Amino acid sequence: MDHSSRDTQGRFLPGNPGRPPGARSRMSQRVALSLLGHYLRHEADILSRLSRGHFDEYMRLIGRILPGGLDEDGLDLEALAPDEAARTTRAVRAALDRVEAGEASLAEVESALLGVGGAGDPP
Repeated sequence: MDHSSRDTQGRFLPGNPGRPPGARSRMSQRVALSLLGHYLRHEADILSRLSRGHFDEYMRLIGRILPGGLDEDGLDLEALAPDEAARTTRAVRAALDRVEAGEASLAEVESALLGVGGAGDPP
């Protein structure tokens, strides 16, 4: 324990830097690790439910983790023309169905998001 930043009664002195930014308490770290462990054990089911029940959020998540081709906020379907957004959505849904069935990889979903084709309708 560093006594130089405390007074004679053990209290922290003014100007003490405290916990570094981003540091977690032991409890919040345990909770975060527990949540991560749960996710890893149930990853396939969680992603499947997310893609079916919250498709827009699922697409934003995919858009944020894909390398290049998309802005930092992910794919903006609202910026696309209505027919292009519908075509992209159908292609991505078809690619996700193929991934869920074990017939494709996330690379096919990425291609659909980027409008390269490979699943569903042509870009």
